[in-house]
Amino acid sequence: MARLTSRLSYANVVATIALFVALGGSGYAAVTLSKNSVTSKSIKNGQVKTADLAKNAVTSAKIKDFSLLPKDFKSGVLGDAATMPMARILFPATAIFPSTLITLEGTTEVADTANMHSDTTNPSRITAPVAGTYIISASVRWNSAAGDHLLDIEKNATTFLAGNVAGATAFFPPINSVTTVAQLAAGDYVEAVVEASQNTSTSTSGEVSNLSMAFTGP
Repeated sequence: MARLTSRLSYANVVATIALFVALGGSGYAAVTLSKNSVTSKSIKNGQVKTADLAKNAVTSAKIKDFSLLPKDFKSGVLGDAATMPMARILFPATAIFPSTLITLEGTTEVADTANMHSDTTNPSRITAPVAGTYIISASVRWNSAAGDHLLDIEKNATTFLAGNVAGATAFFPPINSVTTVAQLAAGDYVEAVVEASQNTSTSTSGEVSNLSMAFTGP
C-alpha cells in the first residue's frame, strides 16, 4: 500500500478521473438517439404496447377510414335502439281544405329517445339533435276516397325532401307513404305537409298517420 501511495500524483489522479469520465460519456452517447432516428423498422413487431402511447396519442386522423369494426368499440359506445336518436309521432284527425297546404302537428309521441319532439312547442317538428344521416318516413291515411292527396316531407319549412301523390280510389280511402334518407345538421327539423283537391280530413285509424325520424350514422 505504501508503494502504491508513494506513486500517486496529481497527474495520475486527474488522468484516472478523466478516463472514467470519458468512458461514462461514451456509454451515454451510445444510448442517446437523435430526433426521429427510431423508425418502424427499428421496432420489433408487436413490441409497442398501450402503456408506451401517450394519452390521446391516437386520433381520428391517424386511423384509416372504414378500418374500424363494431367489435373495436367499447360496449354501448355506438348506442342501441334505446339510446340512438329517433322519434315517432302520431297525427290527430285534421281537416283539410282544397288546395291548401297544411303542416300536420304531432300530439302523440310513440317514441322519442333524444328530446327530438315537443307536444306543445312546434309540435309539427322532429328535430335532429346531432349532425348525421337520418332515415325519415311519413304516412297519412285519408277519410275520403275522392280527389287527389299529396304528402311531402320538408326540412326547415323550406326544403323539399320527398313526396307522394295518391289519386282517387273506387272503394277505400287512399294512404300516402313516403320514406327518404337525408343528411341533417344539428338543429335541422322535418315536418309532414299535406294537401288535397277536395274537402277531407286525415284519419287516426291504426296509427297510420305518423312521422318518424331515426339517426343512422355520421
